[in-house]
Amino acid sequence: MSMTLSVVEFKKENGQLQANYISHSKDVIVTEYINSFISEEYISEFSVFEDDEEVIYRELDLTSVKSLSPEVDKKEDNLLTELKKTSGKSMRDEILNNLQDIVCLNRLIKQLLLMLSNKSCIAKLIIS
Repeated sequence: MSMTLSVVEFKKENGQLQANYISHSKDVIVTEYINSFISEEYISEFSVFEDDEEVIYRELDLTSVKSLSPEVDKKEDNLLTELKKTSGKSMRDEILNNLQDIVCLNRLIKQLLLMLSNKSCIAKLIIS
């Protein structure tokens, strides 16, 4: 079963997050390479409600995202440097694939952090 990451916005009603959300990003497929960055310690669960029924979502919480952000930035820079030094086609292709994955993850992180700079926004990086 493949997993995806996406940045979404939730609304509150009667003090509870509602299950319906607005997606603010394209879904990013969690590849093996991205999965190597996202250990279980970064993943948490939160509850939302649809009518009176509780629904559980998984997310990369804000604390985890903030600690992952510099790691992802550094890895992106390292991959770019590695790409410049690599000449073999198969190695370059592997680096390019990893770079594409890390750039997508980095965009999601930056988008979430930007959205959360608006204090009234309830945005999350969910795993589905």
